[in-house]
Amino acid sequence: MIDESQGRKVLKDAFEKAGFTIQEDFPFRVAGSQIHLDGYDSARRTGYEYITTASGDRGDLNDEVLEELNLLNAEGVVQILLIDEHFISSEEELRLACQDYLEELSVDR
Repeated sequence: MIDESQGRKVLKDAFEKAGFTIQEDFPFRVAGSQIHLDGYDSARRTGYEYITTASGDRGDLNDEVLEELNLLNAEGVVQILLIDEHFISSEEELRLACQDYLEELSVDR
């Protein structure tokens, strides 16, 4: 498992290499709550959230928030990669998961 700062760095690097302009800690209103996405390109409505326990994400990203984020993703309103630290064992695994996500985005657009 990799920590919040490592995960954020991997994701930011991958998104920026793919041409996104990432603003970190982007305030985002969803399900009546304001959360802060780890990274977001507001012009392209695309970003990411690396979900970790240490950063308090599990409290902020409750079931209602995650449900609405998933709905917004499905409807194409935004494209936010949600990735949980419990499913990632290394920086390389996170990088590959992110690259797969970014490749899917480019195919869908």
